[in-house]
Amino acid sequence: MANHHTSILLVDYECSGIIETTAFWGLIAFYPVYDAQKRLMLALIGALWFFLANTLRLSFVAIVIYYFGDGAFYVAHSIIGRLLFYSIAILLYYLVFTKGQLVNQMLKKQG
Repeated sequence: MANHHTSILLVDYECSGIIETTAFWGLIAFYPVYDAQKRLMLALIGALWFFLANTLRLSFVAIVIYYFGDGAFYVAHSIIGRLLFYSIAILLYYLVFTKGQLVNQMLKKQG
């Protein structure tokens, strides 16, 4: 049986995903491809997306600390956790901005 102890993890402003969500909102607000209603919907979806990505990242960090101890915090949080979070963020950016632009261009050519 493993000998575990209590670890307290504090989530501060920089670790909450708020900065990334706000940056996404700023980009979506001025992105010329979507109308206002679609931008609002994408802003809400983006906020939920970043919240879930950050929850997944924090859960991963907590699980790693549980199984490997406090010494694994830096690698789990600063390296693997960030790679996980930003990979998910890049997927959102691709879907909303890159793919959205390509789909709109194809629709304009067809119409």
